[in-house]
Amino acid sequence: MSGGVVVAVLADHPLLDTVPFFAPAFVVLGVLLVVVIRDRRRGDDPEEEDRP
Repeated sequence: MSGGVVVAVLADHPLLDTVPFFAPAFVVLGVLLVVVIRDRRRGDDPEEEDRP
């Protein structure tokens, strides 16, 4: 038996390895925020009952 220790490095940058998995979630979140912000700026629609 050799007395050396074998070290296996599986991932140097674990955060960089997970970016492709989280990117679609960030895209969906961005689109959702754009829709919500545009809807909030537009304001409330007038009620149908108030029209003659």
